[in-house]
Amino acid sequence: MSLRHLQRAFEGGGSTVAAEISRCRAESAAQLLLAPRTAGLTIADIATRSGYTSAFELRAGFRARYGVLPSQFRGGGMALPATRASGRAESPVPGQYSWDGEFF
Repeated sequence: MSLRHLQRAFEGGGSTVAAEISRCRAESAAQLLLAPRTAGLTIADIATRSGYTSAFELRAGFRARYGVLPSQFRGGGMALPATRASGRAESPVPGQYSWDGEFF
């Protein structure tokens, strides 16, 4: 599939290829940060496994999406995450409870 074909598939959908890639990477990192089996991984390891080029890129992308650093998210010292357009808290992992107890 060509890049242009992929971009055309996203036209009119309210999102871009880059935005979807960023979303998937952040969600993947969130899942890895929460999983007990990956508790021994460093933030750099999580970054690599999530498709980021560096721990710095992970920190920047994660903070932009959820409003907290990956280390804060992992350690449980989370502030409220970024909100959706509806104003509701956005769950970092689909199928998980949000910080206000609402299921997504």
